[in-house]
Amino acid sequence: MTDNNWKLVDAFFDKYDLVDHHIKSYNDFVNNRIQKIIDISEPIVIENDETDDETGELKKVKYTVKTGEVKIKKPFTREADGSNSDIYPTDARLRNLNYSAHMYLEMALNKDDEENPLEEVYIGELPVMLKSDYCYLNGLSAEELLEHNEDPQDLGGYFIVNGSERAVVTMEEIAPNKVILERVKEIEDRHAKAVVTSIRSGFRARITLEYKKPRKNKAFLRVSFPYVPGEIPLVILLRALGLSTDEQIITKISESNNNFQMIIADDIKVSEEALKIDPEEMEGLTIEER
Repeated sequence: MTDNNWKLVDAFFDKYDLVDHHIKSYNDFVNNRIQKIIDISEPIVIENDETDDETGELKKVKYTVKTGEVKIKKPFTREADGSNSDIYPTDARLRNLNYSAHMYLEMALNKDDEENPLEEVYIGELPVMLKSDYCYLNGLSAEELLEHNEDPQDLGGYFIVNGSERAVVTMEEIAPNKVILERVKEIEDRHAKAVVTSIRSGFRARITLEYKKPRKNKAFLRVSFPYVPGEIPLVILLRALGLSTDEQIITKISESNNNFQMIIADDIKVSEEALKIDPEEMEGLTIEER
């Protein structure tokens, strides 16, 4: 690297420290993403058969759980005398405690057409990252940190669990909602795959579309999802998503590439034939044999 490159590096770390990305990510999760996950969740509906007190007959009763705002309170602990006291990181270390915030959620349980007011309900504890928005050390001067027995040079960005310091390791992953194409080197087969990490509020899944062309067989396309065993033929998935005709499937994917249209056409035939086969006959066969 040239001297100018090192100047850029120095300028970056003069403004952002080594754990700045950890703290910003945590703050975004706590301040924004938790509430978004709650907001997109449908009200919980439970239907139950209960006996009517007046007639003695069974009737269907619907219970609905509605949710509102998430509230997070800074770390505190309940003392032996029943009082609550704020807890700083040093206290958690010395007393083998969790440095965590208490989470509350506004909830209401409604029966049939009832509309009860929302009430705060305790739902659990959230580990607090040191120097984050919910940490008491955030914004303190060097003198104030020393008063709380903290090292002013400590950048934070970690948690305290049962008195022990726990760090989260940074992970590098594929950019979300971008299709990444990859050619797999195999001696016998032509093999390529497209991978996309699909992310939206409250949902995250890595989806893989694979193209395989064994030398002695026709090409086929398969899709795999997290928590779904095996691979799903692409054509069957597209039919489930509402593309009912072969023409719709082919033109939606490729209007001009004749080679790709031929692959899809072959896959349509294979998928239609597969739907007619008894599943018991498929046991023990590889994907290519199927």
